Amino acid sequence: MLVAIMASCSTTMSNVGRTTVKEKRIAIGDKVTDTRKWETNDLLVNYTINNSADAFSIAGSIQIKFSVVASFPISESFRIFINFLDSNGTAISTQKISPFTKYRGKVPDQLKFSYNLEKPAGAVYYNFSYMGIFKSNFGDENSQEDWEIFHRPFEKKQ
Repeated sequence: MLVAIMASCSTTMSNVGRTTVKEKRIAIGDKVTDTRKWETNDLLVNYTINNSADAFSIAGSIQIKFSVVASFPISESFRIFINFLDSNGTAISTQKISPFTKYRGKVPDQLKFSYNLEKPAGAVYYNFSYMGIFKSNFGDENSQEDWEIFHRPFEKKQ
C-alpha cells in the first residue's frame, strides 16, 4: 500500500529505452529559435525552443482544453515531460517541464513554463508525454469525481 502511495506522488516519468512511434517524433531541426504548437485531445501547448550546440531551452504556455475543465476544473496533479529521442526514436532522456499548478486549485486559463535543459548527445527528435488528475467541483472533497488525462507516445511493450 505504501509503495502505491509513493508511486502516485512521483514527479518523474522515465521513458528511457522506450521507442516512439514515427508519427509522434518531432525533429529538433537546425533552427536556433523555433516557435511551435503541439496539441492533443486534452491540451494545447504553444512553445518556443532555443537550440544550440551546447544549450536547449523551452518556454511557453499550456492550455488544458475546455472539454476537460468544463466538468473537472480543479487540478489534483499535472506533470508534462519532454522526451529526447535518438535517430531510431528511442528515448535517451526524459525531463520534467511542468508548470506550477496549485494542489486542488482551479485550473488557470494558461499554465506558463520555462526551462533550460540538458540536451543529451545523440538527440535528434523529441516528443512530449504527460499525466494529470482533475477533479469536479461538486460535493465535498471526499465525494468529488476524478478525471485522468495522459499521453504516452510510445510503442506498446512486447
